[in-house]
Amino acid sequence: MFCISIVIPKLLAEAVRKEGVRIWVTGCATGEEAYSIAILFHEAAQECGFTEKISIFATDAHAGSLRIAANGVYDISRLGQISPEHRERYFQEIAPDQFKVSPELRRMVVFALH
Repeated sequence: MFCISIVIPKLLAEAVRKEGVRIWVTGCATGEEAYSIAILFHEAAQECGFTEKISIFATDAHAGSLRIAANGVYDISRLGQISPEHRERYFQEIAPDQFKVSPELRRMVVFALH
């Protein structure tokens, strides 16, 4: 809770206008952590009125994992820790028990081989 209520709003408040905020997620594997961080920053930005760009750079050494991450499609078992409210807000059901990351969230994250 500390991260959500104190650290993220502080980072947004101290961001240089017009440059936005840049976050690096290392070892992102199939992207769940990167998208989780994107959700945290998106919600904090809405709460404090932050309108600059939030860019999340997510890197991994495994190209196959990065393809999954960039595609942003997960089955329900991979989203088990996400609340129904977050799932409804940030994911689109594309098939029974399969969800795709919303375009809004996907635009925040850039995946790259590292």
